[in-house]
Amino acid sequence: MNRSTLKDNASGKQKTPSQTTLASNKMENKKDLSIFMLRIALSLVFFYFGFQQISNSDVWTGFIPQFVQRFFPNANNIVVFNGILELTFGTFLMLGLYTRFTSLILSAHLILISLSIGLSPIGVRDFGLAFATLVPFLYGPDKYTLDTKIKNKVEKHVLTSSENGIKQVLKLC
Repeated sequence: MNRSTLKDNASGKQKTPSQTTLASNKMENKKDLSIFMLRIALSLVFFYFGFQQISNSDVWTGFIPQFVQRFFPNANNIVVFNGILELTFGTFLMLGLYTRFTSLILSAHLILISLSIGLSPIGVRDFGLAFATLVPFLYGPDKYTLDTKIKNKVEKHVLTSSENGIKQVLKLC
């Protein structure tokens, strides 16, 4: 076999390294797009519930566990605070800002909710959403996040600054 070609096990056809790189890039793009779509969908779920809790807090007070109400007697305040939390972190998740931290917090939040609700349709749904919310934490920022955009901008600035510094040092020599 020629070193400039690789055998594709699925089709048996020869592929050049550039074709292999192209296929790898396409797969990476699909992963990034999948994570992006998951982030947006989960964000919309958190927006929905956050707005509902703020606008109709009385409806949600029945979900507050008794042990929490012992420490915080006003259940409406707990619901409103929870709604603000979900809206804030839902916004961060949608924008991809502090992606890993945000998805970890939201996932832990949903796990606690599902454990307090127990084995019921709502508890099982929230348990599934908790693990789906954990995916951006495990994967990290995709290429569509503000985290990635900021990181790339900082790296570009650092590289440009370093190059300019080296050029100035060379001029002095």
